[in-house]
Amino acid sequence: TQLRYEPWILTHLEQSGLDSTSRNTLQSLGFVSGCIVPLISGERLLGLLTVSASRPMTLSSEDIQILQAAGNGITVAIERFSLLREAQRRALQLETAAQIARDTLSTLDLNTLLGRMVQLVAQRFNYYHVGIYLSNDENSHLVLREAAGAGRDDLLNNPPRYARGSRTPIGRVATVGEPLVLNRVLEDPFYQPNPYLPHTRS
Repeated sequence: TQLRYEPWILTHLEQSGLDSTSRNTLQSLGFVSGCIVPLISGERLLGLLTVSASRPMTLSSEDIQILQAAGNGITVAIERFSLLREAQRRALQLETAAQIARDTLSTLDLNTLLGRMVQLVAQRFNYYHVGIYLSNDENSHLVLREAAGAGRDDLLNNPPRYARGSRTPIGRVATVGEPLVLNRVLEDPFYQPNPYLPHTRS
């Protein structure tokens, strides 16, 4: 079913027919009358434009058209900002990849190179934690080799290791060989909390 987003108009709070909870909430905000205009991009709701008055009022069709035009302008501005932000993020990703490539060519020491890589990724993208796991000599486990951000020293003093094929995100990726994104790690049955990274959420 296609949703239809139309402005919601309230001419008088006491005559609105709203339930008491909604009415009391609006009243506490000084919202006696007003209009709420949805900000729509395609079929997606981006937000709401709200205007309110502390006294009863009646909006004309021209008033509503002006508010809708304002809402459209705000929607366009949000879309442009989102596109710009995505372009900037993409440019940063490419710049980071280029920096890593340059470091790879100019650095012969693996430990130094890995340290630079994790620091670069953590700083550029403001990540809570970044780690690089490498296979052990037997190719049976993935072992933390370098890290940046939260818990770095504690983790490197006692590096976590995960068996290939184990019921963990790292073990799963090592088996499948494809990227894995966990937007809510606490809901993933394979996730194992690390005491040195208590604030990991994704």
